[in-house]
Amino acid sequence: LHDVIITLVKDMTPQEKLEQYSKEIAEDLKLNEMVIQQKSFEIPQRKHYWVTKLILETQELNRLERKKKALEKTALEKQEPLVQMSTASMKNVIANTKPMQEITQEIEDQKMLVEYLNKVEKIFAYITNDVKNIVEIMQLQVL
Repeated sequence: LHDVIITLVKDMTPQEKLEQYSKEIAEDLKLNEMVIQQKSFEIPQRKHYWVTKLILETQELNRLERKKKALEKTALEKQEPLVQMSTASMKNVIANTKPMQEITQEIEDQKMLVEYLNKVEKIFAYITNDVKNIVEIMQLQVL
């Protein structure tokens, strides 16, 4: 089941992943008196889950950036013997090609997803204190 979920997420665009992750985090952060104790025990596991997502998405970002560099290098090598332009000028021409624009957009979308997951990780860094404070307030209300 875990491998099936990973495969499904891999086939999603960064925007689709963001929507999926947003739904998941909303569920993770639903707290009320009935589930507060259960959620407090789940927090370490969920934090691990989100940190893992952050690492995987950062790896994907790195892969896309390497792919872009390889595309640019290949395009430069193909162009050099044909055209006598400066490398900077050729890079500008190459940057405006459809494949380069597409990979650049993919990188931007992936950066947005990584930024979101960085923020989610920070939320989980603080949620332990939030739960502790909620439990203390609930205990004070009982007294």
